[in-house]
Amino acid sequence: MSNTLEATVTCGAQWSFERSDDIGTARDASSVSQTTEYANGEDASQATVIFRDRLTLTLADTTHDIDLKTAIDIYGDACAMTSVRAIYLKNRSAVSGDWVRIGPQSAANALAKPWGFVAAGYNRIGCGAVFCLNDPIDGFPVTDTAKVVRIKHDGASYSLVVDIAIVGVR
Repeated sequence: MSNTLEATVTCGAQWSFERSDDIGTARDASSVSQTTEYANGEDASQATVIFRDRLTLTLADTTHDIDLKTAIDIYGDACAMTSVRAIYLKNRSAVSGDWVRIGPQSAANALAKPWGFVAAGYNRIGCGAVFCLNDPIDGFPVTDTAKVVRIKHDGASYSLVVDIAIVGVR
């Protein structure tokens, strides 16, 4: 059986900012962004597997660990990642104060490199916000002792829904 993966990861901002005074109006309209096109393969800017899911985290079940070696893809196969190229997470809540944490957060066998090798590290993602991490050249090695990404409920509502996609290499 043959698999082919093509993926695009984009993160950016676009703006138009105007200020008026007695002389006239100045306008700054610009943007910044990075788009990575991942072809199928195992080299730089290439990937072979994607894990994606929509998770519901509740106050009773606040933590969800994703083991990148054993997580199941949409076809029922173990992801068996050896490297992570990109991580995307969206907090779907619209309630102020509903936060989601992503990172090692002291999980056993945590993937800590993206968080500066800080075992308790994490990013806190607010309601309606996204987290995007993209390392197309080197990626983040996944090993038996560095393979878990922890997602944790850190909000006010009983349940939070998040979308996650992790692009990697088998």
